[in-house]
Amino acid sequence: MMQEDSNQPFFSSGTAAKRYEPPQEYQEEWRENVQVPEADYYSASSVTGQPLLEQTMHLPGDRVKNWPPCYPMFHHNINTDLVPEKRLFVRKAYLAWWFHSFCLFWNWVVILAGVILQLVSIGSFFYALASAILGPPISFAVYYLLYRAMRTNSAVFFVLWFVFYVGQLAAEVFFAIGLDTYGCAGFFLMVSSFTKSKLVLGVLSAIATFMWIGIFGFNLWIFYQARREFKSLGGTGAATKEFASASLQTAYDNRGVVKQAIIDNKDTIKQVAMDNKDTIINFAKDHKDDIVDFASQNRETVTRVAMENPDLMWENREVVSSVFDNGGGQRTY
Repeated sequence: MMQEDSNQPFFSSGTAAKRYEPPQEYQEEWRENVQVPEADYYSASSVTGQPLLEQTMHLPGDRVKNWPPCYPMFHHNINTDLVPEKRLFVRKAYLAWWFHSFCLFWNWVVILAGVILQLVSIGSFFYALASAILGPPISFAVYYLLYRAMRTNSAVFFVLWFVFYVGQLAAEVFFAIGLDTYGCAGFFLMVSSFTKSKLVLGVLSAIATFMWIGIFGFNLWIFYQARREFKSLGGTGAATKEFASASLQTAYDNRGVVKQAIIDNKDTIKQVAMDNKDTIINFAKDHKDDIVDFASQNRETVTRVAMENPDLMWENREVVSSVFDNGGGQRTY
């Protein structure tokens, strides 16, 4: 019979396997002194070999809303949501949002001073007040598009951010110009203040002007850096594929409604497809590689849609055949 060895974690006694347990006092001492290190989700891997961050960063289950603290509406945590190499850039974008919000507040202060000195109308004061109240949440929503784009590597969110961020840059230029009629404390208000010997208001307007110029330059740099990140993801091509994939998934999720709509309008759809057969064929030829890649990446969804709608596919077989066979009249498989 094998000799029992208490130095091994397992030993055999008879036919039953037993686990070696350390003395009770040793277990208690170990529990008191042991320190469990914090998990490093950015380097650790799961049993499938995929980094844990990539598995969890897209899941909404643990994304508790925590911003703004007074009334949480978003989940915002740069340290846990982003990989280390992206954190610094996103922090800079977040800092730019704070600076933009402070510029709106300072703009309102300058316009208020202009109203007190009777150099600015009361209507301009309400314009500036509305900008100070509505501007920060609107600009945060724009920033959050970039935050989500960096967190999920989504080209579509990058495109949305670019569109709205151009509008924000234009607004900053408008404020820097300083048309006080519209509640903007900038260059023209500064010149008008110094011309009318309103030195205090002139200095405040000069500070506002340089602040608007500074935040515009900073945001322009962020725009350029984000553009580089967007190009690294594949640019507009990646955005198109991602949008098409999301559209396909949405169509599959609502396949009952889509199927009924196609059935109700099948004659119109067939006629449009036949009238534009050459255009569709040329488009398919020019983008055949993208179409193949997209179909390969979503083959399960495409297969399910085709299998669940065999009657619809068969009823429109002539249109499908004419498109893919370039009007040859024969089906290819």
